[in-house]
Amino acid sequence: MQAPLFAQLTVIFALLCCLASAQQDNVTIVIGPVIGKVTNSTARVLFEFNASTIITVTLTDPNGTQFNNTKNVTANRAVPFNFSGLQAETKYTVSLSLNGSITNMIESYFTTLGGPTGKLNFAVLSCMDRFVQADKEDEADLWQDMLTRIQNNEVQYLLQTGDQLYMDDPF
Repeated sequence: MQAPLFAQLTVIFALLCCLASAQQDNVTIVIGPVIGKVTNSTARVLFEFNASTIITVTLTDPNGTQFNNTKNVTANRAVPFNFSGLQAETKYTVSLSLNGSITNMIESYFTTLGGPTGKLNFAVLSCMDRFVQADKEDEADLWQDMLTRIQNNEVQYLLQTGDQLYMDDPF
């Protein structure tokens, strides 16, 4: 009588493993990457995924040096990936890997802060309605100007203080 029960449990376990494996093949990012606190040698990157799986977040500097952090993540639960030992004033590209594919990863990067004498610039945004900006000439496009400044490493922190989503005329 115990043998059939053991066999049934074995089959159930095998099915659960297959379901977990199938779910792992279609991992989607629910939230992230959210670049959290960044110092001259540390960084936090937050993600949330639709499936429980093992995820490796990799930071790569321009010389190809990589920093990896692997975690067993739980579905629909945000998880921070912490990194230390980074170089000051260095741009790091964020990437993911797992057994399968991630369907919606976007290019993401950040630059670590400088040392005690390094630069620190803030940009503050508010009320940058993209429809108003669409009517402007290219030289007056504030979103493009901000993107260019960020890409040129002129801005270390970007503060969005409100009115980033306009619902005055949703339809």
